[in-house]
Amino acid sequence: MQRKLLLVCFMLAALVGCKKSNSDGGDSPSPQEKGCKVATETINGKPYRIFEYDQNMRLFSITQYVTSASNQTEKRFTFEYESDGTVKVIRETNLLPPYGNLQYSLSYSGVGRLDTVRKYQVLNSGPKILETYALEYNDKGFITKYKWQENSLRYEYDDNGNLTKWFVHIPQISPEVLAAEYGNFDGKYNVYADTRPAELVNLVTSQGVSKQNPGSFKFYEASLRPVQNGLVNYEYNESDFPTKASISLFSPDGSPAGTQVHAFTYNCQ
Repeated sequence: MQRKLLLVCFMLAALVGCKKSNSDGGDSPSPQEKGCKVATETINGKPYRIFEYDQNMRLFSITQYVTSASNQTEKRFTFEYESDGTVKVIRETNLLPPYGNLQYSLSYSGVGRLDTVRKYQVLNSGPKILETYALEYNDKGFITKYKWQENSLRYEYDDNGNLTKWFVHIPQISPEVLAAEYGNFDGKYNVYADTRPAELVNLVTSQGVSKQNPGSFKFYEASLRPVQNGLVNYEYNESDFPTKASISLFSPDGSPAGTQVHAFTYNCQ
C-alpha cells in the first residue's frame, strides 16, 4: 500500500503541477481567464487539500490532509509575495510528528524565471539552510533539470510542453534511471494552470511540471520494466475545468491493482 501511494504521487505531479506558457498556442480556457480558482481537492472522497485566497484571489494558504485518515491535518503551506505578485517565500508547517518546519526561498533571473530554490529548516535560533537547488531550462522555457549537489531530476517533454519522461540521478545510489513516463494528454489546461503558488509547491518538493492532463502513466521504481501502469479518465465542468480524475491502476502483468478518484471544486468570480 505504501508503494502504491508513492507511485500515485508521481502521477499527481504531472496531473496537478502544470504551468501555462505564453507560447502555448492553445485556446483552452484557464482558471485565471475564467475567474475561477481551485478550492478543494479530495482523494476517494477524503480531503486532501483546501486552498484559501485573500480578497484579491491571491493564494494565501494550502492545508494538506493525511489521505489514509479522515480530517487529519498533515501540513500547511503559506506564501510571501513580492510587490509585483511574485512568490518569494513558501513556508511549510508540518502538523504531525516530528513537526519539522521548512522554508523555501525563491530567486529569479533577470527575465523573471525561477533559477534557484533554497531550502531551510526553521529552528528557534533561526533558519538553517539544508539544500540549494538549481533549475535548468530548454529553449522553450520548460524545466529540464532540478539539481542539488551531484544529484538531479531530469525531465523530457513533447512538442506541446507535456512532461513525458522523468529521470532520477543519485550517484551514491545508482546511475540515472527512468522513474516515470506519461502519455495520452487530453489537450486541456489542468487545475493549477494559472495558480502559480500551488504549482511552486509541487516544484519545490521536487515534482515535475506539465501543461496538460496525462491519460496514461508508467512507474519504474529503478526497474527496467514498469512496476505499475495506470489509465486516467477525466470529467470536466461547463468551463472545461477538470472536476474528477478517475485513476485505474494495473500491475506489471496487466491485472487490476486498484483505483483512485480525485475530485476538484472551484471558487469562481
